[in-house]
Amino acid sequence: MRLVAVARIVVGATLLWGSAAVGGYAVSWTLRSEHAALRVDSSGGTHLGSSAAYDASTSCRAGTPRTGQLAGFVEIPSLSLKAPVEQGETGPVLSDAVGHDVSSVWPGADGTAVLAAHDVSYFARIGSLRPGSRIVYVSACRRVTFEVTGHRIVPSGSPVADSSRPTLVLDTCWPNDALWWTPDRELVLAREVSNRPVVRSGSESRRPAVPPIAVPAPPALLAEGLTLDTNPTLLGTMAVTGSPASSFVESPGPLEVEQAALTAYYGTLHAIASGRRDWFAALAPHVGFPAALSGSSVAGYLTRLAVDIGASGARPTGALLTAEVELRSSSGATRPARITVSCGIAGGELLVTGWRWAP
Repeated sequence: MRLVAVARIVVGATLLWGSAAVGGYAVSWTLRSEHAALRVDSSGGTHLGSSAAYDASTSCRAGTPRTGQLAGFVEIPSLSLKAPVEQGETGPVLSDAVGHDVSSVWPGADGTAVLAAHDVSYFARIGSLRPGSRIVYVSACRRVTFEVTGHRIVPSGSPVADSSRPTLVLDTCWPNDALWWTPDRELVLAREVSNRPVVRSGSESRRPAVPPIAVPAPPALLAEGLTLDTNPTLLGTMAVTGSPASSFVESPGPLEVEQAALTAYYGTLHAIASGRRDWFAALAPHVGFPAALSGSSVAGYLTRLAVDIGASGARPTGALLTAEVELRSSSGATRPARITVSCGIAGGELLVTGWRWAP
């Protein structure tokens, strides 16, 4: 799979966030923005914004944070959302936080401020915002309130107008349940209605904790490559099922589960292709090895892989992965099959609890 960066243009700045597939499906959202280049405004100078940035200390100090540095928080009361905002839109930033486009002003300054997040993370429900809904950006120095004025669904790379007055754009992929690359973006547009100074204790500088989820894959199996880079996959949508808390849905939590589930999913496929019952047993200790498929590998995907994340409140409980694939046997013969892999999470560890296939 190949990645090509696509620019999003704002009057006075070039804002980069997105990717397009060339000759196939695109790679994961975690790679979408890692090829960002220096963005320059129309006058030839860098355009980083002028408002104060969040500082983790108890005092209010103006300044531009470094890439990946915590800058503030965005709050959407109607969604019960409070998310950390970091500078930049690199993969690591968007895996943990809402990213501020470095080529846009900070919220509260004259101009268009752009905050971006993954559609299956913090911005999972921004499509439900309506005109009049409030969005609040809080830094160490200011509390800026915006009022939603509308939505736009645009192709990636479409122009977004700058503003002479403080304006905010929330940017995510469309549709909002898409796991990976999509050709369209959803923009939520908002105008400033209040901007006042605040005094903060600094206690909110800690980002929400997302406990790591371990997958007990043996080192030799991990060396086979259990990521999207080495396992080209038609990835479709992700849904959070069960009784999840909104604080879990609108956080990196589902993405942590999804990544662990994909590691286990690819691990079982490699174990089957290699005929390694021990590898399979490490990932699925209570599941029988599908001996009828031993030596078979996935030659291609007939449908996109769907991932359903289970959760109870803020606690992830497991995942379900389903896809129709073309299996190639050790003799070279191919046949279609539907694969369903269920996973459970306990004690911070994800294990495969079910592995089924049907012709």
